[in-house]
Amino acid sequence: MKTLTSRIVRASAVMLALGLSMPVRQAGAATLTPTSTPVPGAPSGVFSGSVQVTGVSVLIRATDADGRPVTDLRSDEVEVREDGVRADSVSIEPLAPRAVAATPEASASAAPTPVAAQEKTGAAAGPARVTVYVQADLLNRDQLTWAIKGLRNEAGKLVVLGPVDLVVADPEPTMVANGSRTREDLERAVERLKKHVHLYSAIERIRRDFRRDAVGASTGIVRHLALTSTAEELRRMGAEADQLRSWNRGEGRGGGRILVLVSGGFELDPWAYYSQFLDSQSQDRSATEDQRVQLASQWEQVSQELAGNGWTVLGFSGGLPGMDSMTAAETSGHEAFSSFTGGSGTSPAGATLADQGTTASFALDPLGQAARDSGGAVATSPTRLATDLTRMQSAYVLSYTMSRPPDSEAHRLQIDISRPGVSVRAPVVVRLASHHGSDRARALALLTGHGSSGEVPLEVVVKDVTGSHRRGYSGRLLVTGHLAEVLPLLLSSKAPAMEVTVAVDTGSGEPFVSQGQPMPLRLADRQGTWVYESPIQWPADARAISVVVTETTTDTWGGAVAKLR
Repeated sequence: MKTLTSRIVRASAVMLALGLSMPVRQAGAATLTPTSTPVPGAPSGVFSGSVQVTGVSVLIRATDADGRPVTDLRSDEVEVREDGVRADSVSIEPLAPRAVAATPEASASAAPTPVAAQEKTGAAAGPARVTVYVQADLLNRDQLTWAIKGLRNEAGKLVVLGPVDLVVADPEPTMVANGSRTREDLERAVERLKKHVHLYSAIERIRRDFRRDAVGASTGIVRHLALTSTAEELRRMGAEADQLRSWNRGEGRGGGRILVLVSGGFELDPWAYYSQFLDSQSQDRSATEDQRVQLASQWEQVSQELAGNGWTVLGFSGGLPGMDSMTAAETSGHEAFSSFTGGSGTSPAGATLADQGTTASFALDPLGQAARDSGGAVATSPTRLATDLTRMQSAYVLSYTMSRPPDSEAHRLQIDISRPGVSVRAPVVVRLASHHGSDRARALALLTGHGSSGEVPLEVVVKDVTGSHRRGYSGRLLVTGHLAEVLPLLLSSKAPAMEVTVAVDTGSGEPFVSQGQPMPLRLADRQGTWVYESPIQWPADARAISVVVTETTTDTWGGAVAKLR
């Protein structure tokens, strides 16, 4: 007899246990026959009933009339409406313990707060999930070097908010660090970004090629080059938007999540750059208008989905012309940048990116849109990033429930504070898509070694293995998790239910994926441990199994992988 154990993929957040209702048999595929096995001595609390309540969790920040963080906000002072309908229940809790929360306005001469001490020691204090997502191909050498320095300097502030994942899109999103919990660990991970430094960004390369080819060319040729270069920029930016959107969908949703989006920025209307090289008769932009509007709409959808999936987006861009660390504006082509202060940009209130036309196309507008939709901010310097991260330490996790099942629609969120003089910064949209497709994508991504482990630390064990290479193997799948940190969110739902998705790398051919039906949440002990066990069979050439467990009303999930040979 032998036992095969997975790596435990994150020591923060939570874990879930469930049951499947298959079995499923398929030629050459694994067979999983789930059984609901009560744990001896487990408490009798079983939650059951139809799932008609959706739990949502988002980050909010409250400030007084002078812009100072409000650190004593109460749940009864908060009213939440979704599409105009009042939430059934509302609860708030500090993202970081108020005894350690710091404010940017604190005097430099004051005694160090516990948070300041934790930033130096690197101990992760907060329950947030933090992901740094680097769009490496949108950053040139100076910009990425500048960003590396800023992230390294603020590593202490990042881990105080919670464990930090580092993802680099170069070209595909790849996990560079998973759940760094100390300043030193994150600093080492950030140093790995130096492998992804490009002399020029993708946009700069396109524009440099245009300027090289346009020298001495006829007016007709220059116009043709301008049109094709504009189309190539729009295509490249559309690919970046789709890539970020796909990554976000694979991450699912959950509250208390912070996304630091590191990007060089891009203009939604690159024709405004190329048209300066044309005479007035050649400046017809109609050929690229449809692509421009499509890109603006794409980014608006990405922005809404990031906010809807529970991310508070902190954009971090090192691209202001005139900065010593920035490639000259005339080389980069980024002549115009918005100046976002407190999340407010140049766009008129209510205007969409597609409405702005040529006169309001700035390289930071997409980051500003994501900040506005998610209640985040845009930092254009390490000092501003430090301020934004410090302010996040005074944020609250707001959880509420609605009498509706999860769906794929975007819901407008309105949060009002009854205390006079207090304003709130929060997402303006939430979206709870069906999790089935996301769970399948998560399980397959874990098999490739590039997937995230989610918010829930899982341990997966395949035990009591018997069989042979000729007949295949069988054993028992044991999944264990600890839900103590997320129980308040899960139990805010009237009927929390767990669902298990299993993917098997069959060695030859496509991986086999099986998804079970939701089952009521059952705890194994009073510490919030959840246990699931099921018989499992797999073909001899199978190499690994991934398991994703999702609480269906909140889309809180975790994943892990176990080797089969």
